[in-house]
Amino acid sequence: MPEVNHFWQASPTQEPITALGIVASRAATPDGYTLLMCTPDGADADLWKGGLFKGKSTRYLCFTRNYTNHTGVSTEVISDIRLVDEKDTVPIDYIALLETLDTKEPALQKKWLCIQTISRQQTEAAVADIMVSAKTRQAPSSYNFVGTLNGIGIWYKMGTVPKPRISTSNSTPKSGGIRNASPTLPAPGVAAEAWGLALQLA
Repeated sequence: MPEVNHFWQASPTQEPITALGIVASRAATPDGYTLLMCTPDGADADLWKGGLFKGKSTRYLCFTRNYTNHTGVSTEVISDIRLVDEKDTVPIDYIALLETLDTKEPALQKKWLCIQTISRQQTEAAVADIMVSAKTRQAPSSYNFVGTLNGIGIWYKMGTVPKPRISTSNSTPKSGGIRNASPTLPAPGVAAEAWGLALQLA
């Protein structure tokens, strides 16, 4: 059974987030990922706007801090998160999360959630935490607002990147997206901290 955790304080040496994804089924969250299932007040954190038959389709945000290469050292960490309109161009050097990790369906409606990554060895700061909230609520002052999807606000917090350590994990983070490295290339067709409720899957 997955463990439900209440995260009231984050460790000052918390590892940076290395990958972000969206899943259609909460049960299909990849191993090593934290699922943002609910807002702090217990509301469903579904990012998919349903119609008359809401519940047929759902989308949930998840993230991981897992290392990525054979030495156990992450080669990249997330340095920024943006939400852009699907008609706009994906920002240069950002990755648009186009598909769900589990079903390969469209990740979102009318929007792209985009992440920017950077080599861990080239930065001292990276995204350290991600959280979701009801649209009418405000996150702690240390969090940056990304945008709102289906009435759910998405926030992230920057933190200091700790010195690399050796990990026994062989998991390879997945993003379900593509990178736009060209200024002319058009876009194709939150452990959550104080205030967050997350579902950690081992």
